[in-house]
Amino acid sequence: MRKTFGILLLLLAIAPSALPAAVGCDLNDPDRDVKRLFPQSTGYKTLYVSIAKKGGEKLLEDVERRLGDAFQGLYETIDVPYTMYQIFKGREIIGYIHGVNQKGRYGGIQVFLALDTLGVIKTFYIQKLTSKGAKSFREDSFGSQFAGLSLADFYRYDPASGKETPRGKITAIKNPASGAADDFTAMLRATKKNLILVDEFLLNNRHLSGFRPVDIAYKNLLRKKMRSVLTVLGIALAAWVLTSLLGFNRGYQISLNKDIDNLGFQMLVTAKGCPYEAATLMLKGGTGLRYLNAGIADSIAAQPEVDSVTPMLMQAVFDPNKGESGGISAYLGVDPATFPRMKGTLAFKAGGWFTDPGAREAVLGYEAAELEQREVGDMLLIPEKDAEVKVAGILARTGTQDDGTIFLPLSAVQEIFGKEGELTGIGIKVHKEADIAAFEERMYRLPDVQVVSLSQVKNTIMMLVSTAKVMVLSIAIIAVLISVVGVVNTILMSVMERRQEIGILKAMGAKARDIFKLIWLETVILCVGGGIVGSALAVLTAKLTEIFIRGVLPFSPSGGFVTIDWTLALFTLGVVTAIGILSGIYPSWKAGSVRPLETMRSEAE
Repeated sequence: MRKTFGILLLLLAIAPSALPAAVGCDLNDPDRDVKRLFPQSTGYKTLYVSIAKKGGEKLLEDVERRLGDAFQGLYETIDVPYTMYQIFKGREIIGYIHGVNQKGRYGGIQVFLALDTLGVIKTFYIQKLTSKGAKSFREDSFGSQFAGLSLADFYRYDPASGKETPRGKITAIKNPASGAADDFTAMLRATKKNLILVDEFLLNNRHLSGFRPVDIAYKNLLRKKMRSVLTVLGIALAAWVLTSLLGFNRGYQISLNKDIDNLGFQMLVTAKGCPYEAATLMLKGGTGLRYLNAGIADSIAAQPEVDSVTPMLMQAVFDPNKGESGGISAYLGVDPATFPRMKGTLAFKAGGWFTDPGAREAVLGYEAAELEQREVGDMLLIPEKDAEVKVAGILARTGTQDDGTIFLPLSAVQEIFGKEGELTGIGIKVHKEADIAAFEERMYRLPDVQVVSLSQVKNTIMMLVSTAKVMVLSIAIIAVLISVVGVVNTILMSVMERRQEIGILKAMGAKARDIFKLIWLETVILCVGGGIVGSALAVLTAKLTEIFIRGVLPFSPSGGFVTIDWTLALFTLGVVTAIGILSGIYPSWKAGSVRPLETMRSEAE
């Protein structure tokens, strides 16, 4: 009875140490084995690490993913106390020894690896093995085949199928015992698992320090140059259209306001039914003129909203010497004291304004001077009136109806045409802070007066331009959508073609977020490249764009109205980059969800 009780106590005493031995893997004689595997060593340090304590279920999933096979039962539990040996020479770590248990056909197999500090196998050592081919597996000729291999060589090896895709260094390892194929495959699996655990526990995925997503993304795009170039061109086209559109929206408003400001006044008052444009006057053959009393100008000038007024008298006469059947010449009498100041943007090609308010002098518009073939100092005859005036100045080209107008002092026109005290129009400039709408409403109530508001003209023109803007905006949106589809297609095709490569990267230890970042960076590189090309193209071709738009629009202001600078180009680049970031989300997620070993198996099949 006492003997039986003692045996039970002995079994209880050794049970706690026996169970870990069933799942753990220690060197039988560490002092002897370390010296044998690392003759130059002066000492070692033993570390005990488990997946449960190092990272738990998440780490187990990563290890199984990299291995390409699930852990199995007693030999591979999350609580396995893996024994790691750090080998020293003095204070310097010169290598590692680590062993794992692997289920064989007839029992457990213990595979130890002696590794250098980079994770390269120095010695392959079988400590425990029950197999029909045990003798052959223990021979040096078999173990020497593993020397020089590392985890990188096992990335393409699939333990579940026992195949390497494509064939490489692992396929080259020869099985010395043809009747023990299961044990041979088990040793290869144990070796890959051993290397993965060392990589996770001791090397901290050191080989991934060379994983530079930007470099890899750039090199991959170069592999498919034509596809990448076409995608960049598509994005560049969208960026060019978008930049040009924004430049047009900005510049047109500025140019239109500038043209209206160049008129010198915001409102024009005429007698009801009187044409107020020289072009209209000529079409009417000089008829239809109606007149205002000059005193109205003084009453308008007294209004609190008014900054200044300039009275004008338009007259037209038939000139039989114009063309084969004659033509109409328009003369505009202006107040020398107020008109030049209000029309301060008018520049002279030669000469200047009148020398005296009542002088018989004329200032010719650019085209009028060419038509009359007059220069400063020449005399000009007013037909029907037999009045001579001297050319005092010739205006530079303005692109407005002023180019075809002949300006004279107001008093001279009134005297020559017998219209003393009469006007055809009054230009009004209001204070900047004035309520123009209220002032216009009050002016409309004046009897026998026709009020032309240039803000209304401007609104009418802008309504016409808005139609063109919508058309151009639609084109820009379509171009952007096409470029987005092109980017997504390019990246998805890249992902499908590189499934095996992505699987290898994940087998190396790259996480889904690493793959997501890699593919996402490819998308961003394409979009940034296209954005830079398109924005630069828009800046360089701004003049050509302006010529094209000027030919399409029903009205276009003088001067440049497509305003593109590098600030706008940078804004467009930001927009295109943002579009790239969004369009790259799905392909990047698709790549990140690739299962590593499944891709290799599909390639093999």
